Amino acid sequence: MGIFCALASAACSSFSASADPPTPAAGADGGAVSDGPQAPPVKGAPDPSEFTEEFGVFVAPRGTPGASGTREFPLASIQAGIDLGQSLGKRVYVCAGTYRESLVVANSVSIVGGLACPSGAWTLSSGRSRVDAPSSPALVARNITAPTRIDGLEVIAPPGTAENLSSIALLAELAPSLTLSRSVLRASNAKGGASGVEGVQLALDQAAANGTAGDAARERSSPSLGGAGGRSVCSNAAGHNGGNGGNGGNASCTKCDPLVFICANSYFWYATPGRPAAPGGAGSGPASGKGTDGSNAVAGTFAPQGYIPSDGTAGSDGTAGAGGPGGAGAQGAAEATRTCDLASLNNVWGGSAGNGGGAGGCPGLAGTPGTGGGASIAALVFKSPGLIFETSELVAGDGGQGGQGTLGSDATAGGQPLPALGLAGAASPGQPGGTSGISGNGSNGPSIAVVHSGPAPTLRTTC
Repeated sequence: MGIFCALASAACSSFSASADPPTPAAGADGGAVSDGPQAPPVKGAPDPSEFTEEFGVFVAPRGTPGASGTREFPLASIQAGIDLGQSLGKRVYVCAGTYRESLVVANSVSIVGGLACPSGAWTLSSGRSRVDAPSSPALVARNITAPTRIDGLEVIAPPGTAENLSSIALLAELAPSLTLSRSVLRASNAKGGASGVEGVQLALDQAAANGTAGDAARERSSPSLGGAGGRSVCSNAAGHNGGNGGNGGNASCTKCDPLVFICANSYFWYATPGRPAAPGGAGSGPASGKGTDGSNAVAGTFAPQGYIPSDGTAGSDGTAGAGGPGGAGAQGAAEATRTCDLASLNNVWGGSAGNGGGAGGCPGLAGTPGTGGGASIAALVFKSPGLIFETSELVAGDGGQGGQGTLGSDATAGGQPLPALGLAGAASPGQPGGTSGISGNGSNGPSIAVVHSGPAPTLRTTC
């Protein structure tokens, strides 16, 4: 929790009913800034004779919306008093009590709070008027170029919410002529950022991913055929299937094309050179790769619209695994020339066929990063070199914690082949999927009493 307090001293001043109105400040184009009639500034504690309708409009908890703003018929809202005071060129006198509203300060419209107002009598007191704001920033002051004083307010910003993570009591921009005196600016605790959501966990259909067996060596009427490669089917999210396994190679045969000769009414035939065993098919798909890591957030930034949290960056998904090659078929045994009877003439002999390779595994998927926490700031000040804090307390609550990042979901192993038969070559398992990148954490929000861009506000002691 950060606390910044301006202490009191012996110097004091006041204004009188005959005080000359201030000279209008120059605008950006060199012309005078005019927001309508300008009330005479409050330089210190008002004289009791100045609590009249000539100098101000009146606000009290017992007031009525749309009232005339007199002592007898006060308004119920400080903002309504500011708006009426701006149109009439008057100050705003606020009775002690609690007001549930957020405020926008008007140029030259000073506010005197904490007044005692029993039975219609309005006098100074040591109390304050409490502004329990429903939204943040609780108090906004922009383009305050004519002397404007806020006295005797306790302004409390609400805790951060999911819609607005930060809690800011005062946001001042281009307000060099603003003075806050005998007031409290209190920011509540900010809200933390959201933690990331883990990536979807993919599941490999293991039955489909495993390679199937090739034919065993045996006497048959056609060559032994290789097994089918496994298929990569990743469920729970589309578009992440790995490569398929290669098919097993066919076995060779030694009597695939027998030459038949008729000799002395007997059948003679010769085995032609055997067809070579086929190699296993290559698995499909590129090699798996690891996803790229994201990064943790850097510090958030301060801007005239408030505090902007900093989120972590996301990692990337891993890539799916490639399918494993199928096993090669085995070469059949060499056959000598021999005679055959009609029953065995069309038989062929071959070696064992290769098994299918396993399919590639599913990748790990990256989760989302953590988001940044909000800030708790009593006063956020931009380009306001003459802004003054007198006898005022500035209190910040806890900054919001940054949300945690994520590691990503697990990659899966690839499909598996069956053990090779006979002299057939061994098939390979599918490659495992690549792991995902890590997604970063969000930044912690700060807890600061006063943040300023440009010259620092002035800390003035007063009586």
